[in-house]
Amino acid sequence: YTITADVRAEGETLRSVQFKVEALVANSEREVTIDLPELDEREAFVNFTVRKDSRTLYSEANHEIAVYQFQLKDNTATLPALVNNNVQPLVLEESRLE
Repeated sequence: YTITADVRAEGETLRSVQFKVEALVANSEREVTIDLPELDEREAFVNFTVRKDSRTLYSEANHEIAVYQFQLKDNTATLPALVNNNVQPLVLEESRLE
């Protein structure tokens, strides 16, 4: 199997790593270590794509068989204050409550 790990922040790929996994049987697991790039204030995820290297009866070689996504961090950016310069100021000419 070939596994691709993409570290992405708001659509931008920050790092992409590809590695082979040999002798992987069904329902087994394998621990992998990926060096993460420095993450900024944007929300970031790591996406794993698993492809089978060999052809089978049901698929060609390099067929995508699994995709996983894990969140690395939330968006920590502070939003700028909303200022609408196209709005007319509110002017109170009389009070009907008095």
